[in-house]
Amino acid sequence: MRAIILSLGVILAAATAGPAGKAQSSDAPQVENARVEKKTLGGPLVAEVKTWATKAEGPQWLGYAVPQIGRERMMCCGDYDGSWRNGCGHCRLEDRDHATSMTSRDEAGTAKLEAPRSIAVLFRTQNKHVTKIRVVSMECSLDAGGLAFVWLSGVKPAESVELLETFVRGTDLDAHDDDHTSHGALTAIALHADPAADRALESFRWPRAIRARKCARR
Repeated sequence: MRAIILSLGVILAAATAGPAGKAQSSDAPQVENARVEKKTLGGPLVAEVKTWATKAEGPQWLGYAVPQIGRERMMCCGDYDGSWRNGCGHCRLEDRDHATSMTSRDEAGTAKLEAPRSIAVLFRTQNKHVTKIRVVSMECSLDAGGLAFVWLSGVKPAESVELLETFVRGTDLDAHDDDHTSHGALTAIALHADPAADRALESFRWPRAIRARKCARR
């Protein structure tokens, strides 16, 4: 099921232009053109992100790392040519083009010794609520367009799934809304290396997800 949801997630993104259970390390991606603040999560993630969004003065970004599931793959945007050898390019978060490229190590056909095993889950807030959710590899260089950027450490993958579920439940996943937060959240959940992600995906009962699950069982 996850494989097809991931494919759907990449298509939606383009169209809209550590063991499980343990907290991810505090290592952060390279962030440029930003006012960066690093914090350690001190309470429930859902409450932390809600408080951040409602108190933010103007547009801001927030991100954290979680373990990535499955094959070694690279998720990048911007100046990415699809080559493992060259790594990720510059991801300009404030660009109107929100497309994300996803390449697996098998597809790239190179002999890179180590591939990124974590992903960065990114949220953008504006007008007191989250307006964008993006996922990129930790190797990507992020340009936040001069905005504030909060990086959280100590986030557990199950907490992340719980947070992302709040952007999916109660939404019409077949609708082409302007913000696409539900689509971004769904893709992010599918990339989590945690049993909570499997439970969440199965609980949504999205018609296309049900068909994908049947295909995966063949």
